Amino acid sequence: MLAPLWGCASIATADDWPGSGAGGDAAASSSATTSSASTSGTGGEGAQGGSAGSGGGGGGGGREPDCVPAENLAARWRADDISPAASGVPVLVWPDTAGENDLVGNEPSVPTLVLDALGGHAVVRFDGTDDRLTTSLAEILDDVVFTVFIVSRSIDNSGIRTMFQGGDANSVTSGFSFGFCDCALGMGAHFDTWSGASDSHNIVHLPDAQTTSKTLWTVRRSDVELEVYRNSGSLKQVLKELTLDVVSDQFHVGAAGNGSGFWKGDVAELLFYSVSITSEDREAIEDCLMSRYGLP
Repeated sequence: MLAPLWGCASIATADDWPGSGAGGDAAASSSATTSSASTSGTGGEGAQGGSAGSGGGGGGGGREPDCVPAENLAARWRADDISPAASGVPVLVWPDTAGENDLVGNEPSVPTLVLDALGGHAVVRFDGTDDRLTTSLAEILDDVVFTVFIVSRSIDNSGIRTMFQGGDANSVTSGFSFGFCDCALGMGAHFDTWSGASDSHNIVHLPDAQTTSKTLWTVRRSDVELEVYRNSGSLKQVLKELTLDVVSDQFHVGAAGNGSGFWKGDVAELLFYSVSITSEDREAIEDCLMSRYGLP
């Protein structure tokens, strides 16, 4: 087994899930507005200004209007789009409604679908033991400039908990990951990039930023800076070049690529933009998602 991410302690055993049944919040009614998606010049391929209509996701009958701009949206995974829509079914394929990058897994190590679990919407629930899903984002990860939005709720923050990782596992080539870490740097949210050897890390640690509340996380990376936001509020801005050269095309959700750091919690939606989007568009997308899922 390769060394776990971030050089942290091994994962502790988690307690039971909060609530019972589907664990649903009270359904939140939300209205959405269409935003334009002009991208900043720091973005990678296709980073040009311009307007984009709403889209990028599969719509269901009776669903609220979509307010997620489609321009430069490389991948979109939304639990509401999983079929069959029944609580407790294993999620073997999580469809990408913006492209062709479906997240896939192998039984029995796959998460389950839970309906009406977060703001009246479905979630994909990872058990923190062995659940994970993987896809290929070859053309996107080569640029290593991106903006990720993820609507989630953590159930257990002990040890290492990886929400998502791009590239190979550390100690192999290079990559990046985001999640929670209770390690030598203390408890907090954690963005890590590495290149080559496992000791070549560039870590951005956010002390005490971990939470078990339903949360929208935004990670925006350009050529010169990294920004992390929680429910649209800035937690960290790193104004320096972050050396990173992802040579693997793998993108993992729910664990690290080396089979460690399993996430225990729910993911309702994950958006992956192939550019470092403008602050105006970031705020518009955050408002859209926070309204949809009833986030504070």
